[in-house]
Amino acid sequence: FIKIGGVTELNDIFGIPSEDGVLADIPVTLQVDMTVKAAEDVFTPGVDQVTLRGSFMDELGCSGDWFPDEGPYVLSDDDQDTIYTITLNMPGATDGLTYEYKFQINDAIWEGDPNRSFTVQFPSVVEPVDYFDRDDVVTKYSVNFLNFRVDLTGFYGTGLGYFDPSTDSIKIEGFWGDGVAGELSDASARWLIEDVWEPGIYKTQIIVKAEEGKNPEFKAHAFPEDHFENWGWETCDNHSFTIGADSVAINIDYVPSIVPKLEPLESDLDILFCVNVSNAKNRFDGSIVDPATITHVGLKGQNSVLGAWAGDWSLADTTEGLLLMLNDSGKNGDKVAGDNIWSRTVTFPAGNEGGPSLYKYSVYYPGGESYEDFDNEMLPGNDHYVFIKIGGVTELNDIFGVPSVDGEPVVSIEENTEISIPKTMKLHQNYPNPFNPSTVISYDLPKTQLVQINIYNMLGQKIANLVNDVQSPGIYKINFDGSGLSSGIYFYQIQADGFQQTRKMLLVK
Repeated sequence: FIKIGGVTELNDIFGIPSEDGVLADIPVTLQVDMTVKAAEDVFTPGVDQVTLRGSFMDELGCSGDWFPDEGPYVLSDDDQDTIYTITLNMPGATDGLTYEYKFQINDAIWEGDPNRSFTVQFPSVVEPVDYFDRDDVVTKYSVNFLNFRVDLTGFYGTGLGYFDPSTDSIKIEGFWGDGVAGELSDASARWLIEDVWEPGIYKTQIIVKAEEGKNPEFKAHAFPEDHFENWGWETCDNHSFTIGADSVAINIDYVPSIVPKLEPLESDLDILFCVNVSNAKNRFDGSIVDPATITHVGLKGQNSVLGAWAGDWSLADTTEGLLLMLNDSGKNGDKVAGDNIWSRTVTFPAGNEGGPSLYKYSVYYPGGESYEDFDNEMLPGNDHYVFIKIGGVTELNDIFGVPSVDGEPVVSIEENTEISIPKTMKLHQNYPNPFNPSTVISYDLPKTQLVQINIYNMLGQKIANLVNDVQSPGIYKINFDGSGLSSGIYFYQIQADGFQQTRKMLLVK
């Protein structure tokens, strides 16, 4: 319209009508046939909805593609022929562009891959009718009862770094891939409920209609999302199970790989590190080091304040803050001078990452065989462990060469060491758990006997033998290194003199 005060610039596209430079919309009609899903009792016309999501959604004013705040589009079946349609008025500027989409049932059951697509083309587009999920064969589905038992005991507790039952919750997400046609249980069944008699064990039953022999995938998802790494999703690959015959119950029992998030320390935190070097051993030949000859004791660990494992345990590390020096002078945190217990108060400042940290001590003495005569204790996987947090442990009383958790030793059989004989046989929970890549397995033997300890995967296949020997009574520990394995659940089992016990552990890389 040519007039004074009217439009002064027209931005047209050749071949597409416009009014005052505003391009005409291009209608795109999408259609899907739901007769097969209705015959399978997966979809009920007039009750269930056919919904639509895709990469075109922000072009129509939504807040994003696929998952905008506005939710999905809903198709209609005005003539009740079970063919559902929708017309999208795509902006004229999208002419020639291609977009992907999928149909859904109730914004919950998605079509399988690959995505569908349409190309905008003036003056209009009408996509041909196709069956939902491109499936024109009526499939017989069975009903399965999925009994989930999710074990959170390895990271169950109060506050940061734990799954806190007072603030956190967990649900099952999925089921992706082929197989599941619908759920007969209420949507609330996706949320797991803590077992009254087993703290840290969460359970639920989800009833699904599914195709026998298929392998749907799922993951656990923890909330609130900002309390956990990876937005609450498990960090491993998707889990799967096999659909059984009609009315079959499937028990799914596992440890989820969710990782509680840690916030930086809110204030400075002092932790007193103490280590008894009275029976320190040369790591290379096992000989006892005369404590009177020890002139320095160092500390290095995973936390940034402890050097973040950087450096080479040499004296040069001390000048760069990579190796902290302890003392036995009765000062600077040391309680008694000359008692062979070396100490140092370490300050973790506000803003430090906190959380779990491994650490080791090292000793300096004439004739030591390590870098510049520093001999750091133990082999990889046998470190000390401390959880650094406000309100947590503030004093660690360690023994050189003996792994510990928050200052409590994980006792092992050592020569020339007096220990009490266990009264019963027991296989302890590995620590740490979850672990990456190493963990310590401990067990008690009340008498001399042949002992076997094996590692198994989720399929029951033996992947490692850790012990196969006659052992004397005592408390033992053994290191398991999972460097060559993928993330997931593994089982370790002890067999001795008719006794058998199995425990689970979780490797998270």
